[in-house]
Amino acid sequence: MSMLTTVEAGIVSLAGTTTFTLTGGQSGYAKIQSGALKDVTDSIPCLTVDILKSTSKHDGSGGTIGWKIRELHTFRLMSYVSYADATTAEKDILIIRDAIIPIFQQSVRLGNLAIGGTLPDVPNVYASLVQENSEQYFYRDMFNGVIYRSHMFLLSVRCEYTLVLAQ
Repeated sequence: MSMLTTVEAGIVSLAGTTTFTLTGGQSGYAKIQSGALKDVTDSIPCLTVDILKSTSKHDGSGGTIGWKIRELHTFRLMSYVSYADATTAEKDILIIRDAIIPIFQQSVRLGNLAIGGTLPDVPNVYASLVQENSEQYFYRDMFNGVIYRSHMFLLSVRCEYTLVLAQ
């Protein structure tokens, strides 16, 4: 697995530790997916994780073995709930928001061992955090014509590794 797919898999795994109970009694996400869902009908509530942008920069020598590379990746995490009832949808999306944001604010390296969990840190990740002012709430009309209530936030993930020089 490449570094970036490992990072995305780490985000999905960490999101899977999110616990909540919606107003109708459903617990946790029905589906967490890497990449967008075209039809979420049978997967509510769900979370999608997709990458929006990346930057990579050469940041000096890593010694005799190679070059130090620093990268910044921005992922979008989006939760969906049914909008069949407006009041329920509003309560449910806020319940999910209050459950998922602290998970990613506490995990600097996309693992949760430091806070008593079982997920190891993702290699090469030295910082991840919810981007300030990135949260948004909106209504999403999917391809199936059904409207969902949604919450979205951006997660910045900083990675560092040494690019080994060819001999």
